[in-house]
Amino acid sequence: MVLLRMLLVMVLTMAVECGLAALVFRSRTIVWVVFLCNLLTNPALNFLLVSAVQLFGPAAYPPGLVVLELLVVAVEARVLRLATPLSARTSWAASLALNALSFAFGLALAGLSWL
Repeated sequence: MVLLRMLLVMVLTMAVECGLAALVFRSRTIVWVVFLCNLLTNPALNFLLVSAVQLFGPAAYPPGLVVLELLVVAVEARVLRLATPLSARTSWAASLALNALSFAFGLALAGLSWL
């Protein structure tokens, strides 16, 4: 069940981030790089977060999530910079915006699931 949920989260994250990247940049290359970044970072984040909660208990979730999300933004910004013609500033802004949107989308879905 946990793996199915993680797969669903990854698919939704990719849909949101790739969709926004397509709208903003109109570049298949950038969308492809965003897709590949998520394929790398999303499973790692979820695995590490689940592991932290199992090791340290539920109190580890909020700080773990913040630290891991910040690491994801940094990794994805670096990959965008190296793999696309985007400047460093644009890569960081794109990574932050894409991750903030998918994070907000996830929070909204989580809120709806509690109703």
